[in-house]
Amino acid sequence: MTCEARDVTEMNNRLGLDPLAIYASAQRIQNVTSLDAVVSTGFDELARYGVKHITYHLFPGYGSVETQPASRFYARNIPDSVIEFYTREFSRNFDPIINQVFRLHQGLWISDAKALIGKESETVLDYIDETISLFGDGFALPLFGPNNLRGYIFLGTGKAKSDFLPSFAWQISNLCTSLHTRYGHLKARLQTEIQLTTREFDILELVVMGRTNREIGNILGISTHTVDSYMRRIFLKLGTTDRVTTSLKAMNFGLLMAVNPKRMTQKILPGRATAS
Repeated sequence: MTCEARDVTEMNNRLGLDPLAIYASAQRIQNVTSLDAVVSTGFDELARYGVKHITYHLFPGYGSVETQPASRFYARNIPDSVIEFYTREFSRNFDPIINQVFRLHQGLWISDAKALIGKESETVLDYIDETISLFGDGFALPLFGPNNLRGYIFLGTGKAKSDFLPSFAWQISNLCTSLHTRYGHLKARLQTEIQLTTREFDILELVVMGRTNREIGNILGISTHTVDSYMRRIFLKLGTTDRVTTSLKAMNFGLLMAVNPKRMTQKILPGRATAS
């Protein structure tokens, strides 16, 4: 066999995606009409292409992603021990891989992140190595959606980067973008239906995250008195009188994710959130 023939055989044995299949998957995602279902359908479609492990994070539409906790996410086939570790480690801090892809404004194979981070942080390198050992050389992607909705998705395939054609990253990124865009449109529609302004929605997100009025004011650059006024409007629109009931009602509406990802994934994706 010639060198050229070996190269062609090797290329054929690597994993790429059918563009028509990706288009059909994107159409199925766009036809979904609820937030819960768009995540479940999106994860189902990603699984068609060999994606075995997924985390999908959403960030409020204000401030730098570097300042946002990364512990709120949808997940599939992520072990309980990993969810607990992630929640503990990143409840107040940013994930270094998320930070890296948002700096680059593009997707990144986890193995490539090691070269970009360098040797200055052994802790981060150990974290990357552990991620690869659990989920294979995963693909990490920043997501930018309607109304400044930012997100991040991690896709674990249990394989190495060398098992995939270069086009895989571009094709799977398009499918992830379809998921995120549809989520953003549905979220905006729900916001309109219950007549929350963008600022009220931002404050509601922070309330669900457990922030105090003082902390909300500092984050948004407004006074505590102004936050109090917004809270009264939110209570009125949701028909509530306290923060706990407001948070629960927001989650029941499907507007926001629960702070605890284990609760959230069990509610949104029953039987699929964690590995057996």
